[in-house]
Amino acid sequence: MSADRKSDVLATVPPHTGFAAGRPSVSAVFPGAVQPLAGEHAGLVARARARLDVIGGLSDFTGGLALSVPTCDHVCVTVIPRDDDMIAIESVRDSTTVDGSPMTVPVARLMPSPGKVVDSADGNALLGGSNSQLVRCALGTIAELLRDGVLGNRMAGVTLKISTSFDHTTDTGAYCAVAAGTAMALTSAIAVEADRTALARLCQRAVSSWIGVPSGISNVLSMLSPSKAGELLRCRVQSEPTVKALPLPAGVRIVGVDCGTRNENYITRYNTARTAAFMGRVLIDRIIKHERYTAIEWNGYVSNLSCHTYVEYFRDRLPTKIKGWDFLDRFGETGDTATRVDPDAVYKVRSRTEHHIYENARACEFADCIVRAGRCTDPDPLSRAGELMFASHWSYGQRYGLGAVNTELLVRLMRRYGAKAGIYGAKVSGFGCGGVVVVLMRATDEAREALAGAVSAYEERSGQKTRIIPCDEQGASPERFSTQ
Repeated sequence: MSADRKSDVLATVPPHTGFAAGRPSVSAVFPGAVQPLAGEHAGLVARARARLDVIGGLSDFTGGLALSVPTCDHVCVTVIPRDDDMIAIESVRDSTTVDGSPMTVPVARLMPSPGKVVDSADGNALLGGSNSQLVRCALGTIAELLRDGVLGNRMAGVTLKISTSFDHTTDTGAYCAVAAGTAMALTSAIAVEADRTALARLCQRAVSSWIGVPSGISNVLSMLSPSKAGELLRCRVQSEPTVKALPLPAGVRIVGVDCGTRNENYITRYNTARTAAFMGRVLIDRIIKHERYTAIEWNGYVSNLSCHTYVEYFRDRLPTKIKGWDFLDRFGETGDTATRVDPDAVYKVRSRTEHHIYENARACEFADCIVRAGRCTDPDPLSRAGELMFASHWSYGQRYGLGAVNTELLVRLMRRYGAKAGIYGAKVSGFGCGGVVVVLMRATDEAREALAGAVSAYEERSGQKTRIIPCDEQGASPERFSTQ
């Protein structure tokens, strides 16, 4: 790894990975998220809160604005030093249940020589009998921390215990939370002042390569950034990723509803849609250069194009469909490091590309509506914000191909209650294809009754059990979920 890349990740690195002298102090980089471990152990516990994609989350890789909200669900990673040069990781559901077999591996197998770290292809051999994806994610994060030089030139022995307050199959970013918690705990333990954005890219790489779940950097970056109950996080990922807090108006809350099911092929569907959007980016770049549209400022990010510019200059020149082989033959790969073009697949380029352009416009207007609603008592901004969520939900299914029968039913039931009952808007969250629906609502008894009514009707019609995901409380403390 180049010296430039190392300097992007951290400010200072100790000569070897060991805990800071005495009881480790908590790094100011992660205020409130990392605490000394209670009791006699000289360890740390880091908490990474799950998140809900409120609007724009799928468009972060195209430079779009993504708004998310931290939930009460979270992952805690406890790290305790060892003196035997072994790495031990286990995932604990509660005080009595272990999720899969614990994994123990010598440091020498993870880092066989200075500068050489195993990759995800060797992960199965290292995991031994552990079948926990959370353990695998933590191990992958350690490997990527070593690969980027964040943990110095030698890894010392360490025990990691991962505890969760929710089912990691719920689409709220459990793997990203494990990666973020692992990175926060280890860098704080050795007193490394790591760059938050660089760590987010590292965690994103760990989740993608070791778990096989694509994730936008905004997802991890929001988990590594300070957050409070009752506020959204605005994240835009371009040359310099930014994260800013956006308080919700008084009397307004956001909740998630896990619809109880998700299509098994959601990753395949997401990757196909993402590849098609990158195809659109390649074609737009070709058009701009061929036609010498020097006045169009987009910096290579599709979401920087206005809806008007897209329609006037590009929409009719993008193919509605193209075979993977035909695209490869003419243009080669898309340049996306997370996906590859399947020669036998058919990609819907136009609709998948324009989703990101319109979604960014919706996300920006949604943020403006939230700001306006916080400054006045007029309900119109919140009603408009809700309509933008419904429009985003439609685009998820119709433009981007990530819809599902169950989430469509749940959103439709929410919309029937409407703003008069305190339900402003609802949309599918995350990867779509089922999963979680996020709801913008008033914090009143009437709105809670409306939410309960929609959920009850959904359960009766679908036969699925739901789970409400609250976002307006801090939840239990890190000590509640740490395991010594």
